[in-house]
Amino acid sequence: MKDLVRINKPEILLVQETKMEGDLALQAGKLFWKKGPGKAVSSRGASGGLATFWDSSKFELLSFHSTTHWIFTKFIHKVSGHHVSLFNLYVPILIVEKKECWESIDSFLSAHMPRNIICVAWVPVPGGWVHEPVPGTRTGYLGTSMVRPQPYPAVPKSNLTYRVLHV
Repeated sequence: MKDLVRINKPEILLVQETKMEGDLALQAGKLFWKKGPGKAVSSRGASGGLATFWDSSKFELLSFHSTTHWIFTKFIHKVSGHHVSLFNLYVPILIVEKKECWESIDSFLSAHMPRNIICVAWVPVPGGWVHEPVPGTRTGYLGTSMVRPQPYPAVPKSNLTYRVLHV
């Protein structure tokens, strides 16, 4: 993990499958993350566990919410003033737990997001980008409906890029 952080130099680090209690994950994070604080949720037995770390010189935490399956963090980027919202998500294999996970995200988004926002994720695929709906929005659940790959320029770009490493 230390080498991944050193080589990729992320500003935000999303860790899945920590297989630890939340407090232990944060303590272990100090071995490879020197840029600031983090938030974590405990694993369920031998599976799960999440941790989100960020560079506190670049991001200020505005809000944090979590369940066993996800961590939501909302930041403000100190230089640009942009608001950055991230889900660090662990979707379990069991259908009952999977349903619980998606319903908790839907409930959270219903309570915390304006109704006129449609959230999408742009996922790189060979030959372009695929647009996938995000849970809790009117477009459905992540991964259930994919559109045709669009050429790379179709992805909205800005001159500001956040380096997020997901492991």
